[in-house]
Amino acid sequence: MKQTTDNKWAHIVCALWLTEVGFANPVYLEPIDSIDVISKSRWKFVCYLCKNRAGACIQCSKVHFFLFLHFFSIFSFFFFDSKKKKKKSQIVELRIILLVLVRLVFIQK
Repeated sequence: MKQTTDNKWAHIVCALWLTEVGFANPVYLEPIDSIDVISKSRWKFVCYLCKNRAGACIQCSKVHFFLFLHFFSIFSFFFFDSKKKKKKSQIVELRIILLVLVRLVFIQK
């Protein structure tokens, strides 16, 4: 967690995944800047995995592909929910989403 320019707190990794957000000092990755620029709709989406509306969601850039996800929900799905049985289709679907999102972040930033 790092402080934002408006004296709130945000996850560094979430700031990296949200294309609207940046860092005032990119060397130290602080403070997190431009939280106010995040689309209002991102805050209203319900995460596909955790079914929660708290926090800004990321989404796939594919047209007509309407999955909204929190980065930490993706992370916990793969690394912490190992006891829960997952459908093979869920895992394949989320791996594709992750690949698209990684490409989106590293090409656009």
